Amino acid sequence: MNDIKNTTSSYGIYVDLCAPGKNIFSTWTEGTYVNYSGTSMSAPIISACAAIVKSVFPYYSALQIGEQLRVTTDKIDTIPANVLFQNKLGSGRVNLLRALTETSPSVRIISINKEDNNDNIYKSGDTVIISASFRNYLAPVNNLSVQISSNSPYINIIQDNSFLGNISSMNITNNYS
Repeated sequence: MNDIKNTTSSYGIYVDLCAPGKNIFSTWTEGTYVNYSGTSMSAPIISACAAIVKSVFPYYSALQIGEQLRVTTDKIDTIPANVLFQNKLGSGRVNLLRALTETSPSVRIISINKEDNNDNIYKSGDTVIISASFRNYLAPVNNLSVQISSNSPYINIIQDNSFLGNISSMNITNNYS
């Protein structure tokens, strides 16, 4: 396995993680086997990994299982052949061993609020206040800070960092203040 994205594989900013999908040996009719390629072959790999994670962490919800798989992947978008897909291959390729042996926090944004303290019709010159709610799905996290950034030359960020503090597993916090 060389971790290079297959030409038929899906990619994009909404991909959470990847799995091998090229030349996957699978069952076929009349007791025979064939090699298949494509994201349809990646899906059963992720499903099997999720089932195994559930067997080791039976108290995890479906979201927690997905987060455990996501935060323990191996980064693959820095491989030279994958650079064109940087930040579009999710957190990386699934790594079942890491998913079964490592614990870490998994903090995700669950809602975003935007307002301009006026009419909420955003136009040039407005100051927009952006706040969010965050949920930690896995291990507790201490002294968490979040940072907002933009690549747009038309946006000037006045305060880019918010301190969220400590968040226990499955708890929610926000930066409304």
